[in-house]
Amino acid sequence: MDKVNLICIPYSGGSKYSFSPLLKKAPSNLNPVVLELPGRGARSGEKLCDDIAVIEEDIFKRSLEFINRPYAIYGHSMGGLLAFLLARRIVRNGLPEPLHLFITGTSGPSVIEDQKYYLLNKQDFLDKIKSLKGMPDEILENGDMMDYFEPIIRSDFKLAETYVYRSSAPFKFPIAVIVGEDEEMELDDVKTWKLESSATVAISRMPGSHFFIFEHADSVMRLFADKIAMSFNRYI
Repeated sequence: MDKVNLICIPYSGGSKYSFSPLLKKAPSNLNPVVLELPGRGARSGEKLCDDIAVIEEDIFKRSLEFINRPYAIYGHSMGGLLAFLLARRIVRNGLPEPLHLFITGTSGPSVIEDQKYYLLNKQDFLDKIKSLKGMPDEILENGDMMDYFEPIIRSDFKLAETYVYRSSAPFKFPIAVIVGEDEEMELDDVKTWKLESSATVAISRMPGSHFFIFEHADSVMRLFADKIAMSFNRYI
């Protein structure tokens, strides 16, 4: 099998460096590429953006160089929503479609989220961030570091929490969804991903909370590789 591009989109507050503990477990037949969002990481000099239409356009343009050969798309949490929007944009433009769409740590895009965490005061917002257990204690306990990360994460929360779902024709390629067993989301909400593809939509759970992907990096990447191999065989 030829090497397959795995286009990755980070979670709220994440950058292209955030996926490193996961992607270093990628098998040799995958070429992970992370789409950096404005205002963080390698693009920290750019202005933050909480307009999802602008972000969709941004990631679409940045993905074009990676879809000229077999590829898959992956996103975690907010990145899962953006991965879905990227795939839909690619389909709408009649471009080569992904072999597979991978989603972790989020319910389907049609689920209406009642909570608006981006509106919380600073202390309550920081408490929410801590509850997700996705940042090292040395950052969480460093006031200067949190002053840097808080507006980035808040902007990303707003991006996801103000998204308005619009239905479209289901994808013709498969979707694989994984969530943590201890995540604060209803399984029925996760199952709404089945609305988004006429192909197989595989839903599974792994032990852990929202950032289970780092605890089970080997298992996650092995699942991705196996699904891509099956999709690649259909592709050829």
